[in-house]
Amino acid sequence: MIRVESTPSPSHLKNKDEISKAGQNLLSKKSKGDVMNQNANKMLKDVDNRKEASPDLFEDYQSKNPDAELTDSQFVMVVDKTIESETLKTRLLEIDPTSQCCAMEYLKDYSTDILVKEFIDAILETEILPCLPDQSQVDQYLQVEPLLELSSQIMQSLINNFMAIFQTKYFMNQVTDATIANVELINPKTDFWMPQYALLPMKIHDRFNNLKRKFSMNYQQNAVLGVKFARELMIARNFMLIQNEVKKLNIADISEAHDQIMFQFVIAMTKSTVEFGLEYNTKNIDWEKRKTKSSQVFRNGEKKNQILLLNFKASMPRISMPN
Repeated sequence: MIRVESTPSPSHLKNKDEISKAGQNLLSKKSKGDVMNQNANKMLKDVDNRKEASPDLFEDYQSKNPDAELTDSQFVMVVDKTIESETLKTRLLEIDPTSQCCAMEYLKDYSTDILVKEFIDAILETEILPCLPDQSQVDQYLQVEPLLELSSQIMQSLINNFMAIFQTKYFMNQVTDATIANVELINPKTDFWMPQYALLPMKIHDRFNNLKRKFSMNYQQNAVLGVKFARELMIARNFMLIQNEVKKLNIADISEAHDQIMFQFVIAMTKSTVEFGLEYNTKNIDWEKRKTKSSQVFRNGEKKNQILLLNFKASMPRISMPN
């Protein structure tokens, strides 16, 4: 008897394909499940390790987040962020033990503010404080024998940054002096409608005026702090620009590499100082003689003691070597 094997029909092949795909899907789901279990176990282990290594942090986290799950990634992130912050703090203190720069004030914003991260990373990378050298240091670094010449493009970037750095220094000096002299440089205005404004008692108007004064002074103080950060960030950027070029020399001696960076920094700073003095019409401002206040509004709507607004481009003080 002749045995004839039947050829599978297309429908049978389709069923086999579906079975094969179903099997693969099961394996895939099993694999994903295994990965999820591994991740969950790892998370539990991470939490346990951090609880053991940082009991104080754990208790503090629990007290602030009583309803949080301990297996949640939040606790791990909180501890890791704290550990990262302490590590950065230790490294910054090695470079800046007396906290001359403002990096330490923004350490908590390292992982949330891209500019703060850039600033701190630049300091840690160059291991140089973002401060301008004084005249004695300038004279010292000008004696260094240069091993490279910066391209015109790099030099122009450095000069542009230095021009902005000198302007921020002027702003900080002038606004600080004005604030010390109780001179308000801005006139706060509100767009807030009140019915029967003309019938408000004078006591309320006085309070409004005092709030405007406080706002002006507070705003000026914080403006100085913000511009100080921007100034130091630009200085750090200049150090990074130069270091990236010096790295190409492959200098083994760290001290020699540092001197090469400082030489190029001082050369660019000196050129920028000359250009800055030529570009800006500068003069000194005696804020003690300018007792100005933000405008005061009374019942009849009349404004008195209009503020003297500061025009920075028209009143730049002439400087020698910036500090």
